[in-house]
Parts: sequence; structure tokens; C-alpha cells
Amino acid sequence: MDRFGERIHALGDQLVVVSSPFADGGAGWCGVLDPWTCELLQSWAGAPGSGLGTAIGHADIDRDGRDDLVISAPGSITGEVRGEVRVHRGLDEGFEQEPSYRLVERVSGESFGVSLLTFDPDGDGWQDLAVGAGTYSGVWSFEGAVHVYRSRASGPDSIPWVTLTGRATAAAFGRALDSADFDGDGRDDLLVGSPEGSWGQNREGRAEIFLGTGGGLSAFPTWSVEGGEPYAYFGFAVGVAALPPGDGRALWAVGAPGVGGTRGRCSIYRGPGFPVAPDIVRSVDEPGAWFGAAIEPVVTSACTGPVLAVSAPGSGAGNGRVDVVGWDRCDGTYRWGTVMDGTSAGYLGTSLSASPSGLWIGAPWETTSSGRGAMHKWSRPSLTPQDDSLLVLTGPDVPVPAQAPTDPPWTVVLSPQPVRDGAVLSVIGEAHCELEWASLGADGRKLAGGLLRSGERIRWSEEMSQGARTGWLTFSDGRDRRTIRWVALAHR
Repeated sequence: MDRFGERIHALGDQLVVVSSPFADGGAGWCGVLDPWTCELLQSWAGAPGSGLGTAIGHADIDRDGRDDLVISAPGSITGEVRGEVRVHRGLDEGFEQEPSYRLVERVSGESFGVSLLTFDPDGDGWQDLAVGAGTYSGVWSFEGAVHVYRSRASGPDSIPWVTLTGRATAAAFGRALDSADFDGDGRDDLLVGSPEGSWGQNREGRAEIFLGTGGGLSAFPTWSVEGGEPYAYFGFAVGVAALPPGDGRALWAVGAPGVGGTRGRCSIYRGPGFPVAPDIVRSVDEPGAWFGAAIEPVVTSACTGPVLAVSAPGSGAGNGRVDVVGWDRCDGTYRWGTVMDGTSAGYLGTSLSASPSGLWIGAPWETTSSGRGAMHKWSRPSLTPQDDSLLVLTGPDVPVPAQAPTDPPWTVVLSPQPVRDGAVLSVIGEAHCELEWASLGADGRKLAGGLLRSGERIRWSEEMSQGARTGWLTFSDGRDRRTIRWVALAHR
């Protein structure tokens, strides 16, 4: 498979959808995997030139109690292959193999489906579908558009309910989408990135928020910010995390990976209201890092405030890196940390998708035994107030923070990390806690396993890694499960 993991979309902790829109010369491929076993449960191959899997989404669109899977195939900008969005109805297990509904581009070559989002702009309880069309041409040329399709029991309408367009030539309006109830009126509002627009600087980019209304969306943005420097590509990625009640409703981030000669920048804004100046700006001093290329809110109950993951897939000469930033509502500070570094010029962080138990990370150029492309998982974080970082795990001599995960009621402790011979593994949890553990290689092969009780420790050994350089440690008490990626530093 070519560039497996180019796109990843988690459906809770039950399924993860992975795609390779460039497979087979641009035909594209999309598959549904069991996240615990990586077993392929269902797959689709695209038509030549369709780019199947460019964007993925899910929601219970027809309100039958099952999540439906949405997959885009934007086609070609020359119009030779028409773009479409496919909706596969959810079944008790998996999805209907053939699309239940199809939405087809109305303007030839508009890149229909370069992005997807399910949201509720009118607050009626139905999840409507927003489709980005980054090369749509209307009043301007290639300004881009976002088409919103209203959902009903019979599926999404075939004609757009609302169409928003960019307001500059070649703006790529709709390249990135996310939503939240920014103003607290019970309706979802739309955050849109236009990364290639030029308003004062060439391709500086722009991000805008359009408020939800009873008729869909407001025609003009309530909030609009531009990149402010040439080739910033501000709005290439956007992400929104909900704030705790009373803290301003939403915290949102906008990536500008072109800043500083593709070093990259991430700007974070926080309500209440719609501030034009960011709360905090983070840049990196590494040419080609492309920091801010992907942004994803991390699902976590372990921290005192929202957490966002921000990637730099070009960091380390293409190895890639994923950082996280958490806003601590107790002291009003932001804390940054790196949670994963890539290897083998795999461009780790090209795609991000969160699930309740952690964050899935795509590395579409990583070389594996089965082809090019891989995906990795970062387990749910805990925020330590003692330092300025976010840690997946804590060492045995470091007090476990009060915000340590309590669901499941145990915490895996590893020191040091990455692992080396002699590293200590232990479990903190209830007295009766017993965990079965297994060390898996990068190819999923079981290397070792055993039983670990609360308070017990084992030391990392050659037997546990069998000479492998990377893999996973999986712990389960029969009800809850946690998987941690390990990287071996040395073997003796």
C-alpha cells in the first residue's frame, strides 16, 4: 500500500478508518480497522484519478442510531474525473459496502471533498454535512467553497442548503474545517481555513468563523484573521477544543506551516468572544518543519483543561514530530510538550485523529515490511503541574499527578522512556488490579507477555523486545485496555 496513513479518522475506540488517497496512481484506497488488533474489517478502492479517502468523517446522519461513514473522492481539478462524497450507512457491525447516498460536484474541477465535517449549524439535532471544495470557481477564480447539505431521515439532501465561497482568487477556501458553538446559542458555528488567499501579502492565508443560524450559516464571517506575511499559508489546518463551562466556550488553533520559509507557526485563540489577537503563538526554528500542518483536539479527562495536538511532519529532515499544548484553567497557563518523534523520514503527523483513549498519528512515508506508510497511537496524556511539559507516562520516582487518569482505574508507569535495557515497568491502581500485558513488535507479532499486579515491577529485557526497535505494550484488565508505543534505545 502506497502512503498508508495519509488520512486517519477514529470512530471512538471501536474502529479506525485509514486511507491512502494516492494509492494506485491516485485512485485511492480506504479501509476500516479494528484499533486493537489492526485487523482489516472492510475496504474500498477508488476509481482511477478519484483520490478516494482524501477526507473522512462520520455521524449518525439519518438518525437511525448508528454512525454512518462519509468518504470523499474529490476527482481531478481538470474535470476529467468528477468529485463525489459517499455516505455508507452504519450497520450493527461495520457499514454498507455500497454507498447509501452520493453527493456529486456541481462545478467541474472544484475538488469536491477536499475536506469534510459533520455539524449542526441550525441546532435542530440533525448532523448536517459540510463539504470543502478548495478549487471551486465562482465570482473569483479557484476561490474555493464550502457546501452544506442538510440531513434528513432519507439521508443528506442532494442540493446544497448553503454555499459559502472564498473572497480572493486561488484562496483555497474550505481547505480546513472545524466547528464549535463559539457564541453559546446552541448552534454549531463553522471555522474555515483559506490557506492560499492573498489579501495584502501573497498567499498569507486566512481563517474565518461563520455563525450558525436557523437558516444554516451566516453569509459573512463574524471573525476573520489573516496570516500577515507572504507564504504563511495561515489556515492550512484548524482545530477547536471545548473549554470547561464558564471559561469561554472554545479554544481554537490555526496553523500557518509556511511561516519563516516553511518553519511554521501555530496561533491559539480563546474566548469569550472573538479575539483578533491570539492568546499564544508558537513557532519553531527549523527550516522545512512545516509546524502547524495538522491540528487535532485530544480527547482526555486527565487534564484540567483542553489539549490540542499540533504536528510538524517535516521536522528532523522529514521524520516528523507531534507536539501537544494544554491550557490549564487553574493557573491560566499553556504547557507544551513533544509526545512523539518520527523515524525513517516517515513524515509523522501528516494526519491526526483523536479517540477517547488517545491520538492516532499517520506517517505515510514510513517504510515498513508491508509497504510505505504507518500509523501510531499515543495514549491518553496526564498533565503534570510540576514542569512545562505534557507526559504520557511518569517515572517511578516522580509523584503521580492528581490529574492522572482514573478511567480505567490504573496507570501504567514506565521509566525511562524511550525504553532501554533495565527500564522499569509498574502499575499504579487499585489493590486488586491485575493486568495482562503483551509486548508487540511493529509488525504486530507478539514478542512476550505476562501478568502484572498493582505495585509490582518488571524490568525491560531483551526477551521483551526480541531485538525489535519499536512496537507496542498493551495492557488489559479484561474490561479496559491501554496501548503504549515503545522505542528501544539500545540492546545488549
